[in-house]
Amino acid sequence: MCRSYWEEVETIEHMLFFCQNAETTWKLSPVQWDGLKDMRSNFVRWWEGILGAKQRDHGQEHIALTVNILWQIWKARNRKAFETKETDPRKSVQQAIVEWEEHIEAQKDTDGESIQQTTNSSNRGKWIPAPGGLIKINTDAAFSQNIGRTGIGVVARNVEGKLVKAWARAAHKTSEPQMEEASSIRMGMQMAQEANWRAVEFQSDCKEVVDMINKETGQQSRVDIILEDIAIMRYLFAKCTFSFVHRTGNCCACSLAKFVVKLTKNVEWKEYFLMWLHESAQNDYKGSNSDVSNLVLSS
Repeated sequence: MCRSYWEEVETIEHMLFFCQNAETTWKLSPVQWDGLKDMRSNFVRWWEGILGAKQRDHGQEHIALTVNILWQIWKARNRKAFETKETDPRKSVQQAIVEWEEHIEAQKDTDGESIQQTTNSSNRGKWIPAPGGLIKINTDAAFSQNIGRTGIGVVARNVEGKLVKAWARAAHKTSEPQMEEASSIRMGMQMAQEANWRAVEFQSDCKEVVDMINKETGQQSRVDIILEDIAIMRYLFAKCTFSFVHRTGNCCACSLAKFVVKLTKNVEWKEYFLMWLHESAQNDYKGSNSDVSNLVLSS
């Protein structure tokens, strides 16, 4: 039976198209796919039809918005089924549009401005879960010289590669790349301590900083004071390690750092995450582009 309204057998098609809440949400949606209505009784066929629109004008954007609509319908269903909380379909559509716009914004440099990453990219790399049940925390920093702002992204995932928490911080400053990367690791440690995680692995794509932390070098530099903080804070955890990953295995934290550069406030997510953040996390884990259809029902 339908977990939301106890109407009929709860198939995927019923959940996403024919449940009362789903039907109302689609009626309010700015993207309709009227030509595919006859295929809604078979989700796989319907989704194949959606993917066939990739080549048309704004096709990719319409598909991305559709995924967000599906995601909001799924979350509304879970709130009703497990928390007995009603979700206004208008709010679901509004949230889907907001997350879609955030995704579009995160994929481009607005106003012709170049938002630079603070480390050299590498063409190879893959995110691998931390061993022994550790929480793995990836960090990254990005900066904009044009507006004098720095963004820091911190992403925490469990052994299954699922997001458990994410933080984004912005500041009106730019400094040496190594200092910002070290600051992002320090912030990740602060967040982990606040979350009461005792066994953690911190991962960055800045090899120089990771090497300095692990070797505890005594060289004098402006980043030393941050490294000293990190050296002290590591004793707050029962197990704490630091590792390097190439940029291609750190895309989730990288995208978050770029996204936050222009925000006016710090942001924290837990339990529910931006759709593009989910997608980026799965891309890190798989080391390749993920299938959007696998994201629709992820929790």
